[in-house]
Amino acid sequence: VQAAEAAAQTATAGVQAAQAQLHTAQVNESYAVLRAPVDGVITQRNNSIGDVVAPGQSVFSMDVPHLQVYVAISETELPYVKVGEPITMTVAALPGRTFTGHIFEIDPAPIPGNMTEYRVKATLQDTSQILKPGMNGNVTLHTAATSGAELSIPTMSLQQVSGVYGVYVMGNNPEKKGQGQGQAPGGAQGTSVAVSQVPAQVDQNLPVDVYFQPVEIGYQGNQYVEVTSGLHAGEKILLGVGRFISPGTAEGTTFGTPSA
Repeated sequence: VQAAEAAAQTATAGVQAAQAQLHTAQVNESYAVLRAPVDGVITQRNNSIGDVVAPGQSVFSMDVPHLQVYVAISETELPYVKVGEPITMTVAALPGRTFTGHIFEIDPAPIPGNMTEYRVKATLQDTSQILKPGMNGNVTLHTAATSGAELSIPTMSLQQVSGVYGVYVMGNNPEKKGQGQGQAPGGAQGTSVAVSQVPAQVDQNLPVDVYFQPVEIGYQGNQYVEVTSGLHAGEKILLGVGRFISPGTAEGTTFGTPSA
């Protein structure tokens, strides 16, 4: 009986090894098939059957019926961007026009020479055929991470103190009034991030009407960053500690409505 059980275990191990080999062979076979990410007509073939192709080498040239745009995004933005999500593009040379499209490919490797940015490729719809190859413009990626429920603040206003993200808020610090959570402008309930997380000496070096408020952040862009907790609509924040004009006086920006 023991011999039979050992033989069965050996046979099972052999089946599992064969299945693993089959899977590896199927994966390798899939590499031999080139799939175009968009519809088009092949106009040039650069290789023949049996040629060895190096990574990044062009194999075919295609004529596509629509334009494409390449966008460089930072590695911090990469987790929020998905294939199929919509984009909009404006071009300075064509004022008043907005072009739409969608993402069809995200390069898996960084842009050569820049190890912190990745190239996103998207199609553009231009029925008027007014766009020309080589034009530059501003592209907005409409990601699923942008829910519209968070506040967006200028990236330059986000500060980091002792490893804690936060902003400089103009007003009376609710923590100093003994209100553990405080009241935000307009009667809104206070923040979920405690000011006590930050060393006390931070506020001691600020004007009397300015305090450091820790925040929790979401999506980070080049110009704006989403704040998911710690700040409320209507609060006035500073663009940075360097914006102080004189003790007790500071220059800031008010964000009255949530934006994405």
